[in-house]
Amino acid sequence: MVEHSNTAVPSCFGSGKDWIASRIITWWVATGGLVVATSNSFPQLRDILWRELRKAHSAGQLPGKPSNGNDLRWEITETGAWAIGRKPDDDDSEGLQGYHGARILVVVDEANGVSGTLWTATTGLVVNEASRRLAIGNPYEPSGPFYEACRSPVWNVIPISVFDTPNFTGEPVPAKAQEELVGSYWLEQRRSEGLEGTPWWTAKVLGQFPDTASNQVIPLNLVERARAEPQIPDHREAAGLDVARFGTDDSCLVEGSGNGPELVTIVHGHDTMAVAGLGARFLQDRRGALAVDVVGVGSGVYDRLKEQRLPGTLHEVQAGGGSDNEGMLNLRAELWWNVREALYRNELSFARLDEQTYQRLRAELTGPTYRLTSSGKVQIEAKEEMKARGLPSPDVADAFCLWQYARSRARRRVTSFGAAA
Repeated sequence: MVEHSNTAVPSCFGSGKDWIASRIITWWVATGGLVVATSNSFPQLRDILWRELRKAHSAGQLPGKPSNGNDLRWEITETGAWAIGRKPDDDDSEGLQGYHGARILVVVDEANGVSGTLWTATTGLVVNEASRRLAIGNPYEPSGPFYEACRSPVWNVIPISVFDTPNFTGEPVPAKAQEELVGSYWLEQRRSEGLEGTPWWTAKVLGQFPDTASNQVIPLNLVERARAEPQIPDHREAAGLDVARFGTDDSCLVEGSGNGPELVTIVHGHDTMAVAGLGARFLQDRRGALAVDVVGVGSGVYDRLKEQRLPGTLHEVQAGGGSDNEGMLNLRAELWWNVREALYRNELSFARLDEQTYQRLRAELTGPTYRLTSSGKVQIEAKEEMKARGLPSPDVADAFCLWQYARSRARRRVTSFGAAA
């Protein structure tokens, strides 16, 4: 950063980039400069970057006192140097204006999630040779200002992979750093979850922008945003049942109400009657809407459930059949595209899922790509094509798409008095 006006750091998970950024801020202010820090969210600034800043300030026994709250400031009265942390609205082009000085440092944390408007606003703060910009973050999606900066000759780019970090290179570091930095245990856990080869692995492990995101059905950043979104239940119970077609696949039942799934049941090697039992339990206990993909052996499960005349509503889904949406090749494409659009609208939550289930769903949702047919219809990558790329069958994700389908058709429960429950 001494040598370059603009520095971009697309980094893997757990590389210590916020630790280093906080030390750079501390050095800048301690030597008389001004700092404006921003991020994709205020909690990221307050709870991570500013917390590290306070640690660095204490370790250096520096003058002034960084704030500890929602007003992020640090001033050194004797020199007039200061640092502030701000997160204006994404569309506020004036939110970072009005700061002037001979030597300003702008730090953009979680840069991949910062809007184009705020990114442009940071440009107006760096107006002379002595000022600098530092942008750090996980490289989620190959679009937007952070991606363009990492491709620009104007920016000095320092990519960091998991394999560049001390626990993999053998570089000597203090024991505390070894414990806090990403290590082989974390990597092997993610590998065992089937994440290797997915866009998530490319971004979080390799520190690179996924090259499939331009035709990726569901971008990683949307899934991770939904994980942080509160789950709001309502009285519309829904479930999706995806029945295994091949020996290595799983049968999955996704249940939930409101804006997100709550329970995922995964079974392997069960016959159609046992899988039908999963659906029967849901209909008997929750009396909601159940969507079953009837392609292949799923037809036997559906027929058995229909035969039992259980409470609730049973929906027959021909995923390979036609779609009412003229832009979709088949119903499977429509199901996946509806989930994609709901995530873009921030209508879904994965907050209620346990961590292991969420990680599998995240990997499977971000795996498939799409293409346009010669007639301009959206076609989702087939399971066989995914397996040829080394990716597992998206069984949980397919069940989740069926859950979304069932939910869109679910009715509010009605009590014996005729009022909505």
